[in-house]
Amino acid sequence: MAVCPNCGAPNNGSSKFCTSCGGPLPVPEAVQIPNPQQQYWQQPSEEQQQQSVPVEPAQSIPIVPAQPVYATPITQPVQNRANRPKSNGFCNAGLALSIIGWCTMGITAPLGLLFSFIGLISANKKNEPGRGKAIAGLILSGVLIFGLAISLPTIWADVQDAIDNGQVNNPYELFNAIDDANDRQTNVNDKYVKTIINNGWVAMEDGSYLEFGKKKSFKYYKDYNDTSDNYFTGKYRIYSGDDAIEQLTKHYSQYGVTRKEIKTLIQNDPNFKEENFVLVVLENDGMWQDGKNVKDEEWDTPYYGFLVTSPNKSLLLINMNTATTFSFITDNDYERINN
Repeated sequence: MAVCPNCGAPNNGSSKFCTSCGGPLPVPEAVQIPNPQQQYWQQPSEEQQQQSVPVEPAQSIPIVPAQPVYATPITQPVQNRANRPKSNGFCNAGLALSIIGWCTMGITAPLGLLFSFIGLISANKKNEPGRGKAIAGLILSGVLIFGLAISLPTIWADVQDAIDNGQVNNPYELFNAIDDANDRQTNVNDKYVKTIINNGWVAMEDGSYLEFGKKKSFKYYKDYNDTSDNYFTGKYRIYSGDDAIEQLTKHYSQYGVTRKEIKTLIQNDPNFKEENFVLVVLENDGMWQDGKNVKDEEWDTPYYGFLVTSPNKSLLLINMNTATTFSFITDNDYERINN
């Protein structure tokens, strides 16, 4: 609000003349507003700049964004099958024939040995793969042939008998004949089996006489004192220990003898043990009377029991066909008792 200097009347601040007397009103002075930048942010003087200690500005650490890390895939060179060198044919054939030889009683083993030998030489000369197969074929066929060379002379008599008796009419039956002969030879090496076949046995019940001969043959006479007539003939198979129990309970299961019953027999007598348990199978091929074979056919008579060697040798057997018990002693002991 402006006051007139002449009459003292109040006037509007925007009026230039007094509304009462008409006199001029005084013009108001402009108010100077200080500049804050000039007031508070003035540059220091030269003297102040000389006296002040220069301060180095702090260096900022640049922030570098992390780069993504990608796993490098592991790749192996893939060899083209078409470019792979092929294994030597003789090496492959030698190994195959050697393996087949183990399944065919050694029939293909000589060819396996020959082809493996040729393949090894050829692969070395031509620098072809397959030498490992050839070496494996040589080992397999060589071991088989060596084993057959040792065992064949001892089992060939049984195999020849099977051929002569018409039991071998095809390769399959030949394999079975060789296998059976080999099993017999293996059992013969057992000490209990050896004791049985190396002695003659007289039954104390009826005086019958069981005699084991060569080529797995036997004769079972009705009377020890008369070995000229009245006897059975054929082949024998003898097992002992766990082999005897296995054969009896599996291959002669129709007789109903179980492992539990055998175990009970062993527990009831201190002379009975699993190791001296025996199975004697007589494969009869004839019954002779008055010099003639009156029963021209084959049948089996299995016996099971124990071979006791102390204080004297005795063979305690049960005829499984007739359920008859026999107590056999050696022919030497029988002679001594009766004399």
